[in-house]
Amino acid sequence: MKAPLTIALLLAAVCFSHAQDCGGRYMHRIFPQTKVSQDIYFGENYDANGKLKKLHLDVYEPFNDQNRLRPVLVMMHGGAYWSGDKDHGQCKFLGEDLSKMGYVLISPQYRYEPTFISLLNEERMVKAVARGTQDAKAAVRFLMKDVRENGNTWGIDTNLIFVGGASAGAFNALHLAFLDEEDELPQQWWDWINEAGGIEGESGTPGYPIRFAGIVNINGALARANVMRNDFIPFLSVHDIGDPQVPFGSGKPYGIPFLPDVDGSSILHPIALDMGMPNPFYIIPGNGHTSYEEFGFRIQPMYDSTVFYLKNFMYDIYCEQQRTTSILEPSLKSVKVYPNPANGSFQLEWPAEISSAEASLMVYDLSGRVLHSEYKSGEVQQVRLSVPAGQYQIVVFDGSEAVGRAPIVVNMGF
Repeated sequence: MKAPLTIALLLAAVCFSHAQDCGGRYMHRIFPQTKVSQDIYFGENYDANGKLKKLHLDVYEPFNDQNRLRPVLVMMHGGAYWSGDKDHGQCKFLGEDLSKMGYVLISPQYRYEPTFISLLNEERMVKAVARGTQDAKAAVRFLMKDVRENGNTWGIDTNLIFVGGASAGAFNALHLAFLDEEDELPQQWWDWINEAGGIEGESGTPGYPIRFAGIVNINGALARANVMRNDFIPFLSVHDIGDPQVPFGSGKPYGIPFLPDVDGSSILHPIALDMGMPNPFYIIPGNGHTSYEEFGFRIQPMYDSTVFYLKNFMYDIYCEQQRTTSILEPSLKSVKVYPNPANGSFQLEWPAEISSAEASLMVYDLSGRVLHSEYKSGEVQQVRLSVPAGQYQIVVFDGSEAVGRAPIVVNMGF
């Protein structure tokens, strides 16, 4: 029991020793109260029985907060795809505590199976994960639409959307982030996913982008770890070594022989590190499952440790964004880039007033590091990036003077 605990403490020291001081907000409980908005409709879709399920979410935010651009965590409950709801303690407790630090937490519903018998059927489980992932995407699209069209009701920063979950909710979050149509899965699984509506689905708010800054995986798993190989997404993992429901390594959920093997957090972690993806990993030295909450109670010390990892994970990414913003001078004129998000290449239109032969552009990552540069060639220029998927900033220079900037999201690096 001592060795895993030592490993967990060492990982905590390594992952968070570099945390920057961006102020007490988002690290400490500086608000005395939480404002909760309940039962907000965000979409609907048909469940496994062909019945239309209306989907709602709850919002936790700091009471009487004047800041209108705040990091948001979309947090989905567990329940093995047949139980649980948006007011589950796994989400409610985090909403109450993180909101007092200044975060916004969204707890959405998603569709699940009518009974636990679904756990005995591979097809039903594959389709359940597909439906849950579709509903999670609809919740994120709903937030994007609200910011663009409704005045940003809950004061969120769309560059700082985190998506997470516990158990089944973590399956949703991980597959939302990493599963795409190019991934290699058994053909039978793809047939079942497509029968359930595909990886996007029709649960609500079509046409709006899916954007996230990081993923939170609490006792979750991926269908196959290899689906991570064409993405670059920071994610936090929390997992019990002896988890009897979702394997810490590779194995079958609940140990049920009828179900397929999945890859748990300890399999995903070394792959993330090999790819250079930030992946702080809180290893719980026990035999529980989502051990930070049970029967509607916070369980210590796992609850406080989970909150510690969560706030540091999101805070570090928030700080990187603040540092990048200060480096790249947000007052610069916006330049036009398209498509955005891009898949390795994009078109850039130079500001009309630039005619200098010394004009150039540079691409920065979120730490302010230059990853790409080239000189002007034509009024509209095709730019091809050799960078991992992620978020970047483009800065246009006229000679040595920075004159324009634009954010760009790269879906797939080349």
